[in-house]
Amino acid sequence: MKQRKVISQAIAISAGLPDICFATTGIYATGYGTREQGMGRVGIAIGESVLAPAENPAGIAFSGDRLDVGGGLLFIQSGAVDDGVSYHAKTGITPMPEFGYVKSLSPSLVFGVASWASGASMSYRAPYGGIPGNSNTYSQGVFVHVAPTVAYRFGAEKNHALSLSFVGALSTIDVEGVQAQTGLPNQGRNWKPGYGFKIGWMSQFTSQFSMGASYASKIRYQPWDKYSHIFADGRRFEEPEQYGVGIAFRPTPKWLIGFDWIRFNYGNTHVLGNPVNFSVPLGNINGCGFSFRNVNAYRFGVQYEVNDRFTIRGGFEMTD
Repeated sequence: MKQRKVISQAIAISAGLPDICFATTGIYATGYGTREQGMGRVGIAIGESVLAPAENPAGIAFSGDRLDVGGGLLFIQSGAVDDGVSYHAKTGITPMPEFGYVKSLSPSLVFGVASWASGASMSYRAPYGGIPGNSNTYSQGVFVHVAPTVAYRFGAEKNHALSLSFVGALSTIDVEGVQAQTGLPNQGRNWKPGYGFKIGWMSQFTSQFSMGASYASKIRYQPWDKYSHIFADGRRFEEPEQYGVGIAFRPTPKWLIGFDWIRFNYGNTHVLGNPVNFSVPLGNINGCGFSFRNVNAYRFGVQYEVNDRFTIRGGFEMTD
């Protein structure tokens, strides 16, 4: 009975939290922008999207002057079974706005700004784990990023580029249904800013072949003070450091083939990377986390332009 209680508490405390994550690479979506989403999130060496700073900021050097505004809705329908009891979640709908603007200031200098979001929400119809004293389990986490970017083109044909992005971010989180474990009422929504940076390189060696690489620092948020009693490291949330390389090949003007490899270092963060360990007090720097491991993502995408109005895209992502 004691073991069952510990397991139930572990599930219930974390039940409202992992739901901020989705997709195979943790907290990140399966692509930003129509092209990347359609090609399995390939984009490091393509450079045709104003949302390039989400993957490789050097891509704006080759996207051309443009303004793109878009977005989507993320639908989540899921549930869980614990000790033979089914918990059904309401359909979670999270808006995912995005926009990008790029302007060439000179033949060598390009400025751009892009914004993208990640996150999810989940609402169970009952207290997860059935622990008395808890309200219905609910969670929502949203992370919005804005990245002013400067790219420098060089070479005889301006076919190489280096870039730097400053990433400003805003997080909001709300967790309900863990009163029995924490001894506190629901704390409500918490808003906190964060910051980080990205650097990138991209070269179009020929009209058919290009390569790129990028590095993104951790995005460090100010402490979620309302949730210091739950999150590891005194509620200091960090998005993981990441880096990757990519290649793109155009065998003909109508075909585009791309491959990316990206590394996400979740293990170097506390809230996401710490193991589930209730022998350490919640909120401690080594307190219970989500046991996210480091992830290698391999992405492959193909595009075929049927005509000026119709394009077919496909792709996939694998992780280990």
